[in-house]
Amino acid sequence: MEMKQDLEILDSKAKSSSEFLYKYCKMEGDQSYSNIMKAISDYLQKRMPCKSILQNLKLWEIEDFERKDGCYRVFLNYCGYITQRITVNTGQSSIIISNCLNDVKIGKNFPNSDAFSAFEFVLDPRTTKKCTGSSSMARETQITSSLLSNLLDVVEEVQSARIEVRNLVEAKFYSHSVLRLDLQLSFIDFYSGRKLKVTFDITCLKCGVYPAEILPSQIYDPSSSSGEHKSLPSSLVDEIRTATASVRVGYSRIIRLCRSISHAVQACHKSKSL
Repeated sequence: MEMKQDLEILDSKAKSSSEFLYKYCKMEGDQSYSNIMKAISDYLQKRMPCKSILQNLKLWEIEDFERKDGCYRVFLNYCGYITQRITVNTGQSSIIISNCLNDVKIGKNFPNSDAFSAFEFVLDPRTTKKCTGSSSMARETQITSSLLSNLLDVVEEVQSARIEVRNLVEAKFYSHSVLRLDLQLSFIDFYSGRKLKVTFDITCLKCGVYPAEILPSQIYDPSSSSGEHKSLPSSLVDEIRTATASVRVGYSRIIRLCRSISHAVQACHKSKSL
């Protein structure tokens, strides 16, 4: 008798759980046990990639926490590149957010590319933001994560390109104003010894946008002693512009552009030697 009651209770719980899962997983058709288990399995498989993506987007971890002078201070560490200080004044309901860059780690991980200037341009450590409400704090951490994520994509691609592309002899980030960030790539034709520089405008990183559609803004000979840009043969410039225009839009564009320019430089020399 007691076992029968236990079975009835379990059966009731199973039916209740089935009805909940049927609605939660937005199932259609038969509510049989096998269908419900299959729906749960499919649902979890779809959710797991989303969870993985969210974990990857969360680039920060809490480094320190303190309470001083009636304020709470939280220090967030973003992959060791940025320390973000969030000061919460509970009395005035205000939040002050500031960033500090780790120039030593940036220089060590991305040497000989002036990567720090890119980090400085995109994340602007000199600016202190003031806001109110906990939602503002969450929004600022999301913005910082987005900015850093796209910036790291670019600087890591540049680093990989310098290893892979033999005639890419230099890659520099350069910001000549608070309104623009350039990526300057220098290539060499090993046969003729001629150097050329290709400049890309990657200011969009400031808005947390990956430069998925960029094209060369300048192509020139950097060898002028006067500092002026010397023009290159039009055939070479046209070859490079045609090659870069054919590169597919999307992520990993930087390294694909480097490959296409490298091939264009080599192809232009071969066509002349024929």
